[in-house]
Amino acid sequence: MTFDAVMKRAAISATVDLSLHGIVDDPRRSMKNAVDLFSYLTTDIFGESLMSKIRREAENPRSCFYRMMTSMVCNVDHSILKKVGTNMCFNRVATFSEPEQTSVKTQCRRLVPLEDLCKTVEQAKAKGIYFFVICGSDSFRYLDRVFEVCRKNRDCVFYVTVESAHVSDSLAQKAVEAGNIILAVRIDTRIKPEEVVKECNRSFQILRNQKCLFGYIAKIGSTTAKSCCSDGFIDCMAKGGCLFGWYYASASGQQAHSCHLAVKKLMRSSLTSRSKPLLLLSPKTDRLILKRFVTGGRCYLMDSEKGIRCWYCIPKKR
Repeated sequence: MTFDAVMKRAAISATVDLSLHGIVDDPRRSMKNAVDLFSYLTTDIFGESLMSKIRREAENPRSCFYRMMTSMVCNVDHSILKKVGTNMCFNRVATFSEPEQTSVKTQCRRLVPLEDLCKTVEQAKAKGIYFFVICGSDSFRYLDRVFEVCRKNRDCVFYVTVESAHVSDSLAQKAVEAGNIILAVRIDTRIKPEEVVKECNRSFQILRNQKCLFGYIAKIGSTTAKSCCSDGFIDCMAKGGCLFGWYYASASGQQAHSCHLAVKKLMRSSLTSRSKPLLLLSPKTDRLILKRFVTGGRCYLMDSEKGIRCWYCIPKKR
């Protein structure tokens, strides 16, 4: 890393640290300053109209954005927020130095052997990729390897999905020690929402006690699952300590179309509703996510359902 890059990273780290302490003492003023910093670091990729809206939300104590941010600062370990915030801001600056480099293309790659995971991350970093999304229905079997990779690549941010039944004090502590992990608890949407809340209560409590940065991931593939799109359910998830909810619809089956519509409707309502104190995401329905979720360096996705399959989202130079 060059001397200039080292100094820039140190400056960003110090600013993020000051913002975190400031939000505790004076949330309204400090969040506005943090948004201004973010706007400066990300140049024009988000657009002035969107940034203006974010600024308004950041100054409104009743907005879901304001409540989500204050909840995050109060309930998540500051060392995690500092490391994640620093990495995302620094990698954003280092990777996208030119504002026009905002268009995205996707490249699908081969299956990656588990033993090559660390090597694959190093190769991705050489391409400017610093944000990794690791998901799948059986990610627990290689979680120790994932934690090892996270510890060896502290300049990256890792979004890792886990099953509710697999959450333990040991797992939460490893995530905190790594400091660069965002956890997403996969919820079983095949059962009734009230049963989901009851099932997740134990895992959410563990993650809250350890001050982890976490949310949930939900697959909407049935009539029962659609109930997880309700305001009441989302409020319960927020009360459990979740700071975001990642939704995706079933890709096949008779109800696929109605499930996609349910997620679309939820995403539209989340733009205006003030009753949801957490961030709702859906990469299939919100195309802006595919372009804007590269803030941490360019997105890299691994899916363990059929092995570890990789997708690069790489900005194209004009």
